[in-house]
Amino acid sequence: LLFCVRSAVNYARAVRNVLGEKIAPGPVSIPDDFAGIFDPDTFAAFVTPYWDRMYEALCAAKRYLHSELLRPVHLPFLAALNIAEFDPSADQYVTPELLRAQCPVPFTGRIQSWHIGDNSPEELQALYRRIAACQPTRISFYMTFLHEEDKIAAILDTARELAGEE
Repeated sequence: LLFCVRSAVNYARAVRNVLGEKIAPGPVSIPDDFAGIFDPDTFAAFVTPYWDRMYEALCAAKRYLHSELLRPVHLPFLAALNIAEFDPSADQYVTPELLRAQCPVPFTGRIQSWHIGDNSPEELQALYRRIAACQPTRISFYMTFLHEEDKIAAILDTARELAGEE
């Protein structure tokens, strides 16, 4: 695993060199959708030390994490790693309500493309309200097809209403 971290950091340095940049203190996000397959003891031994090394090597002034498959038992590790914001994306094991109750760090809410495809504008507005009630730092969504414009407009209307921007 140490080899993997070193390799990833060297790759990041090589990319930055090509772009004429250096690794400097700033925000760093790690995408890892499989770490949640490990039980807490294995996670503590084989995930958190290596995530920590990666953040340190990439000079993370702010640590962001995108990780699917985390379970509630993994959430305390986020605070120990000084994660500034957790993005569970489409994690099937943590709901916005669970995150509000148990996540020790700020988190992102998401409306997935299949939600938009499978739900009416009114159902999407209700979903947005449900997620917003859990107080995520942001709620992300996107339009996959042009015919979904009315659904996106409905979500945006709800977002503006909740933000007091009517």
